[in-house]
Amino acid sequence: MTSTTAGLDAFLGILQFESADEHLEDFLRAVGQNLVMRKLSLKCKPRATLTSRIVDGKEVIHIKMETFFRTVVNEFRLGETFAENMLDLREVDAVWTMEEGGECLKNAHVDRKTGVRSAYERRMTGPDEQTVIAKCGDVTVASIWRKLK
Repeated sequence: MTSTTAGLDAFLGILQFESADEHLEDFLRAVGQNLVMRKLSLKCKPRATLTSRIVDGKEVIHIKMETFFRTVVNEFRLGETFAENMLDLREVDAVWTMEEGGECLKNAHVDRKTGVRSAYERRMTGPDEQTVIAKCGDVTVASIWRKLK
């Protein structure tokens, strides 16, 4: 389906995690992952499937995150806060937004147990490549995701 939100179509599809810079473990620690979960997270290569559809006249985004140890599915509307389940077993209050002009898909998280805040920016850096910049406290990590379809 074609999105009704300007720029969102570029972010839809199946994406495979390809790589992250050297700050990934520090970021995982900053968001509150314990040692075992961090080591497991560093070994997996998640796959994300993003689709959209219209429900009651409003666009709903569906995201499915898959790894060898867990799959999570979340649905949400841009600009509305919802409870997002994370691959690392955290539940966060999240809000996703699209930057005006459709160049950047952003989301912000607040961990429901610890109050730890993190933020993510997704930008298309090539026809089939997405760069995600994640920040938590003073830690920033960049990762590359490759579009499969």
